Amino acid sequence: MEPMEKLQKPAPSARHAPLAVAPIVIGRFYEVHKYLGGRWELASVFDEKEDAIADAKSMFDGSRYSMGVRVLRVIARQDQNQDVTFVEQTVFRQSAVDEHNVEASARALRAWEEVKAARESRRRERLARPAPKKTRLDRLAIILGLTILAWLVVAAMVAKFQIGVY
Repeated sequence: MEPMEKLQKPAPSARHAPLAVAPIVIGRFYEVHKYLGGRWELASVFDEKEDAIADAKSMFDGSRYSMGVRVLRVIARQDQNQDVTFVEQTVFRQSAVDEHNVEASARALRAWEEVKAARESRRRERLARPAPKKTRLDRLAIILGLTILAWLVVAAMVAKFQIGVY
């Protein structure tokens, strides 16, 4: 057998993985899209968000064919390999369905507020009415009535058994 060599860790190499370099932003712009024929189509491009939103709103209001519009913020980034990627984020959206949903939500909220007001009104009326006073005489009358009813049932059972025996 040969003598065992000492195991050593390899010396750290000079080739470490490079630190991740943040991508460089090479452009920011806003795209206005319109929804036609079941798909989104690019309508215009703007440098300013406010201009893009104003254009989208006027496009939606002025078109009878458009089912919806949206504005996307697009950021173009270039990484260390010179590859360009685009990041999109919706910053504005308007459609006929959105308007319908807002109207339906407003109607539901109004109905709920009416229900709450009616409940509160009934609660206040109930608190304002004086509760009928229960007197001791009322309780005694109920107890007396139940006692008489019980004696009548007992008397009926006794009569039935006496008649049935003979």
